[in-house]
Amino acid sequence: MAAHFDQIKSAFDRFLAAWKTNDGATLASFFVEVAQTFGAFAAAMLNPAPPKTPTNAQAQGLSG
Repeated sequence: MAAHFDQIKSAFDRFLAAWKTNDGATLASFFVEVAQTFGAFAAAMLNPAPPKTPTNAQAQGLSG
């Protein structure tokens, strides 16, 4: 748990340092990292698979 805290604190510290020095390229890289990390998860949440529509036979209980 402490390792996760240290990693998160380090990331925020690096972000803050880039912010203070107006380092746009470094700031942008943080957003790219976040997008890569959460992109697949966010895509699945924003575009869920449509529900399956049962066939007539399934709806009538004639097949599984």
